[in-house]
Amino acid sequence: MVKGRKMNVLAQNGSIKQCTATLSRNLDTFRIKVGGQTRNIELRDIEEIHAGEGLEGIATPLDELCATLMLASEDCITFRMADINDRDTFVMCLLMFCNNQK
Repeated sequence: MVKGRKMNVLAQNGSIKQCTATLSRNLDTFRIKVGGQTRNIELRDIEEIHAGEGLEGIATPLDELCATLMLASEDCITFRMADINDRDTFVMCLLMFCNNQK
């Protein structure tokens, strides 16, 4: 993931955009690049990672292939994976890195 991985990010209206997600070399920052815009998210600012649907309080249409990052800023970022195994692996790995930052 340090080298970057192409992923699908889900907008609030349900549209999907391709992004590149990377972890910093120090494994403390998650970077999301869509087009020419990059957003850096400190892993310590990820308060929760939710797998699948059934998340209250956000307008984004979720399904079982979604992984949603809930940030300290109260922003949410949802990724849509190709299958449940990809989703679970992403959630497990990112959660492990987040827990190391707290």
